[in-house]
Amino acid sequence: MGFLRRLLVWVGPLIILLVMVLSGFSYWVLDTQAGTRWALITAAEQLDGRVAGISGTIWEGVRVDSLSISLPTAEVDMRGIYLRANWRELFDTRLHIAELSANSASVNLLSGPEDDSPSEPFQIPALPVQVAVDRLALGELQLSQDGVALPMRLHDLVTAVSVDEAGGQLVLQTAELEHEAMQVTLEGELKLLALREPWPLQGRLTTKATGVTEDSPLCARRYLATLPIDETAAPCTLEIDTQLDGNLDNLHVLLNGAGQGMSLDAELHLTPQAGFPLKDAVVALNLADGSSLQGKLDWSTTLQDALVQDHVVGSLRMEKLNVGQLVGAAIPPAVLTMDADFDVRLRDHSVLESADIALAVAEGSRWNEQPLAGHLKTQVANAQAVEWWRGLQLAAIDMDLTLGKNHLKASGALGAADSAIVLDLSAPVLAAFWPDLAGSAQLSGKASGTLAQHRADLRAQYVPADSTPQKVGSAPASVHVVLDGGWGLGSGEQATQEGWRGTVQQLELEHAGLGANTGAPVQVSFLPGAQAPQWQWQVGATTLQTELSEQPLFTLNHRGSRGGAGRWETEGAIAQLPLSPRLVKQLRARLDPQFDDEKERGGVKIMADQGKDVSAIVLAVDWNLKFAGALTGRVGIDHVSGDVMVPAEPAFPLGLRTLGLDIEAVAAGAATSKITAVLKLDTERMGQASATASTLLHATAGGGLYLEPRDAKTVDIGANIRDLGWTSLFLDDTMELGGEVQAAVRLQSRPDGTWNSSGDIKGKGIRVIRIDDGVRLLDGTLSARLDGERLILDELRFPALLRVTPQEWRTAEWVSSNPDAKGGSLTLTGDWNLFESTGVVDLVLHRYPIVQRSDRYAMVSGTLRLAAELPRIAIKGEIVADAGWIDLDMLSSVPTVDGDVVVIRPGDVQREVQTPMDVSMDLTVDLGPRFYLTGYGVNSGLVGSLHIMMTGGKLTAVGALRTRGGAIEAYGQRLQLRRGTITFQGDIASPVLDIEALRTGLAVEAGVKVAGTAKRPRIDLVSYPAVSEIEKLSWLLLGHGPNDSGGDIGLLFSVGTSFLGSGEPFYRKFGIDEVSMRSGDLGAAGSILPAESVVSGLDSGTSDIERRFVNVSKSLSRGFTVSVQQALADTGTVGRISYRLARGLTAELTAGTVNGLALVYRWFSRD
Repeated sequence: MGFLRRLLVWVGPLIILLVMVLSGFSYWVLDTQAGTRWALITAAEQLDGRVAGISGTIWEGVRVDSLSISLPTAEVDMRGIYLRANWRELFDTRLHIAELSANSASVNLLSGPEDDSPSEPFQIPALPVQVAVDRLALGELQLSQDGVALPMRLHDLVTAVSVDEAGGQLVLQTAELEHEAMQVTLEGELKLLALREPWPLQGRLTTKATGVTEDSPLCARRYLATLPIDETAAPCTLEIDTQLDGNLDNLHVLLNGAGQGMSLDAELHLTPQAGFPLKDAVVALNLADGSSLQGKLDWSTTLQDALVQDHVVGSLRMEKLNVGQLVGAAIPPAVLTMDADFDVRLRDHSVLESADIALAVAEGSRWNEQPLAGHLKTQVANAQAVEWWRGLQLAAIDMDLTLGKNHLKASGALGAADSAIVLDLSAPVLAAFWPDLAGSAQLSGKASGTLAQHRADLRAQYVPADSTPQKVGSAPASVHVVLDGGWGLGSGEQATQEGWRGTVQQLELEHAGLGANTGAPVQVSFLPGAQAPQWQWQVGATTLQTELSEQPLFTLNHRGSRGGAGRWETEGAIAQLPLSPRLVKQLRARLDPQFDDEKERGGVKIMADQGKDVSAIVLAVDWNLKFAGALTGRVGIDHVSGDVMVPAEPAFPLGLRTLGLDIEAVAAGAATSKITAVLKLDTERMGQASATASTLLHATAGGGLYLEPRDAKTVDIGANIRDLGWTSLFLDDTMELGGEVQAAVRLQSRPDGTWNSSGDIKGKGIRVIRIDDGVRLLDGTLSARLDGERLILDELRFPALLRVTPQEWRTAEWVSSNPDAKGGSLTLTGDWNLFESTGVVDLVLHRYPIVQRSDRYAMVSGTLRLAAELPRIAIKGEIVADAGWIDLDMLSSVPTVDGDVVVIRPGDVQREVQTPMDVSMDLTVDLGPRFYLTGYGVNSGLVGSLHIMMTGGKLTAVGALRTRGGAIEAYGQRLQLRRGTITFQGDIASPVLDIEALRTGLAVEAGVKVAGTAKRPRIDLVSYPAVSEIEKLSWLLLGHGPNDSGGDIGLLFSVGTSFLGSGEPFYRKFGIDEVSMRSGDLGAAGSILPAESVVSGLDSGTSDIERRFVNVSKSLSRGFTVSVQQALADTGTVGRISYRLARGLTAELTAGTVNGLALVYRWFSRD
């Protein structure tokens, strides 16, 4: 005790002093401005911050102008802070803050490494005091992320907070959020009934949001442009009232929203901490157009045998809901009134155990502008515990839906051993389902059994829009299939392989008259998981019978096909594959939309005897191919029977004895095969030919096949052709080839794409015939060879043969009797680059009758050289006509077409216009001494020469052609050609003419002279000696001068008009409208009364010939005419002026030999 007393004496004063110091320090800090400033500055420095503008005290209330602090995850800058608290209530264990506010706050959130450490569940620690904040306010809050301002701003936040051991309360008096596209105002209250799990709470929140731009997220039409909106409602506005009641294990939520003409009512029961938070929900949506959508969902979860069982029950109700308008262009227009109910059970949230779905579409619903009604009820069950999808069963289905004219029906079940489903789907208008679907379709049949063992018998048909029968791609198509099989494990080597195995009992296909059906059941399997050496898919042996117009076509014997990843095999044969003109025509009519049997006049060139199958050929085809990285195997085509008719005059059979094509593939590497093709042809009349070709065939990683251009390709051709007449199969009907040819040729490609060739080609009896042109090259001999890329023509020679005797006697006599006309020939030599299309051909003609026709004949000599470097062709040479004749009469009677007319024969197609050849020409043509023209009244020789040139597509000529003797018959007269020259000085179409023909042997030799150019000729009358035009015409036509009576003048005027005026009267060139010869009284007014009414003497008067006169008239204006009449038998002359007053009434003034004034009315009776 004494020790304690002494200790207290010494220590007590120290303790009292320390308490006094602490009390004084606390008072200084809390109740003095200096102390408050020191405390806040020190605290800010500890947080790596700063504070400024401190006024007041902590005890009475303190203000801070600015406060900045730096934290590891954020930087905070606050302005205008005010704190006022009732610190005395701390003695009652209550912290009462009257106001804590700030004018503004700026928070910059900093990015940093994520904390992956597990976090403990949030838990509020035990509070030693009660906390109450009467006013917690913030004028403005600006957030940023790493210095970048966020687009959202919070301002005018006013709240009140209280927390105690029983719970807490937050009263949100007001808060406003601003975004560049919207403004949001919040008001509400939240009560925590306990500060621990599961956090029981109650709350409400009122949200009012307004969009400030047209593309605001609040604008419903931003998402659904076709959404019906009440135009009278405020645009882009939304008001939502939310009420909460419960805890995080079971939370009840009520939502009531409205805006833009819509309203939403929802009631939700949530389990926020569960894996799937939704337990049940009821939602009702009403749109501005009066339509509505109501939904209900109830999700319950239980635990049975350690397995989670989910049960989902719900319904969906639509009332005149314009779904098409809501979804937009993604679906067709749709307005639906329907009820849908579903009941689904799941295991472990994902495995389907059962599902019941019922759908009822009410009358008045429309889809794609078509009425929609009906019902669909279905039940799905799962009877498999492992691999749930194996046990899925369609326990029941009842469907009866109508869409416009379409009717879809299905009933029954599928998945059980005794189950079956019957389908009857009729869709005559597929466009009712979707706008782009065209045509109609039907599907009917029955399917039964389980996944492991099932059977199906189905029929389907599709009819395209605007269907055309018997046209491929347009005619209806149908299929009928009967199959049975199952999905599961196999047996033996396939015991571990799962897949589908079954039998296609029947398969029938029909389209456009083409049909196919299996002749026997075929085994089929598909094992998706199979690996080599097992096959993923296999199709067994069967026969496929094809038909055309219900008549047998051919039978395909399929021996087997199989395949897997990167490999396949197939083998089969067609014993008889017929080809005939009738068959080809029928196939073309179905496959070629442009084919028209009525317009087909050329016939099928396979044979001449159309429509008779006795002339058809029959081929046999077989194949055995394998692919395993590289292709191997064989394809063969052989001739079985029949022959090919050559379309000649007359048609004849080719005499086909052997026709075979054999293609063999041998592996040459892991992805390379060597392909060898051998073609053999042997005919009885035409000879033999064979060809062998080989190259490499490559395979891609995906199994595709292709030829590499750089690989070597070899082609060997051997031919012994006894007659080339068979080429008519490929030539048009304007040309015919013939003769005997032997060839032994080899072609080899180089890596750069060029070819090397070698071999000889020999021929004899070669003939080339173009009947329309009168060209017949006969009995020719051929000697040619291949060297590298060139075809060298050593010689192709045709001897001159006189086949037709010209009808012109001088030409006929010379060519038949003159020795110089014998021994002619046509010889061609040259070479041609087969791949660069360049070369030179020399043509030598020696008295060769190149043209022999009934209306023309030409025997020529000369040389021509054709140098080509396509598209440029240069022609140069000299040609002399040894003899020639052209009959103009017959030539003009042959119908022709213009040069720009393209003739398209039956079976041909119009070719696209190609780039024209660049042809240049330098050719000299000499007509020689024996070239004659006859016809059109002309019978004359023609001599001279022309130098014809062509450059840049322009044809020019220099030279002259002259007539040699001869005559021309015109107007019943024979005129001797005194001079006839046609001079070419440039444009070949416009030579200068100088032609003169006279009627000889008379005192005055008169005739016609033609001068000028061919485009603008000038025709004049000439005479020797020179006389007047009337006399020239009289001597030319009548053989004498005009008589004194003038009787020949009218005839001369008429003939001269057409002879000199090119159909226009020559007097009109002088401005005269009419020149005529009349008989009567000079100057008469046209009266029907006689000029004299009494007998004046015994003389009978003048004759009609003596009373003739010439009348010349000119119309000066409408109705006003001036004329002059000159008597031919005397000197009388009369001038007359007439004017038409009215129809039929004319006033005439006459002066001269007869003077007078007359008013003449003319009337013509129809009786």
